[in-house]
Amino acid sequence: MKILLIFILHLISGGAAGIDVIGFLGGRVTVNCQHSDYGRSEKSFCKMKTQTECEYIIVAEYEQRNTWIQEDRFELFDDSNKTIIVSIRQLSSEDAGTYQCGEAGSWSHQFNLRVIRDPCCLGSKTVAGYVGEMVTISCSYPEEFESHTKYFYKLDDHHIPTMMDTTETQRGRFSISDDRRSKVLSVRISDVREADGGVYYCGVGRGGESVSYHSFYTEIQLQVTAKPGSTTHTNLSGSSNTITVCACVALLLLLIGGLALIFLRCIQAKGSSSNSREEGSNSEVST
Repeated sequence: MKILLIFILHLISGGAAGIDVIGFLGGRVTVNCQHSDYGRSEKSFCKMKTQTECEYIIVAEYEQRNTWIQEDRFELFDDSNKTIIVSIRQLSSEDAGTYQCGEAGSWSHQFNLRVIRDPCCLGSKTVAGYVGEMVTISCSYPEEFESHTKYFYKLDDHHIPTMMDTTETQRGRFSISDDRRSKVLSVRISDVREADGGVYYCGVGRGGESVSYHSFYTEIQLQVTAKPGSTTHTNLSGSSNTITVCACVALLLLLIGGLALIFLRCIQAKGSSSNSREEGSNSEVST
């Protein structure tokens, strides 16, 4: 399934050193590989075994562009915009090493993945909140990220777009703060809605023109539910409204019926009066 290939050194345009990508045990990293000579050849992602041998993890044909290709915990996306996106989730210590991403017969870049174990960032956690209330999500971060810009993301299928970062303080119902003394990133969501539920990440972004990356050090599962009792209250309100409407309709029908009865009696009274006058006239003629 995986193939060992010997690379011709002049194709390794990214250089032997590459950049350091920092990931955390149980976390996730996304690496972007860019190049100006981006073409229509197959794109690949592999892990270096020796200086000249690289074990392929994923190979994507041109026809597979703009589609996520998955192989176990690894994913590759060719976005046809001079960028290959590589993602590794549930990082383990065995994932550490040198990787290469690039285009067959044209160009490639290397990066060195370091997987760190830190008490601040161990796996995922769950945060629960009620609709209409405020939720606070807190993420501790390692000391090496103290001066970095912190990012807050939300998982959208395979993509992980940025919701906001610490260069701003608020965006709509979301606000963010960075306590560097305690090394805690906090995000507050006001007026929480059911649509806010999902998977979020705290992380940092680093890199240059050729290779950049995002390291997601904490995963948060946000669960949003209706507050206990709110459903009953809603049902009672609905029942009360129904009773009110029915009472109004009944009252209106009674009013209409009463008016109709009065109108009918008026007509009958007029008819009786006319008959009496006619009978009186007939009596006078007979006399």
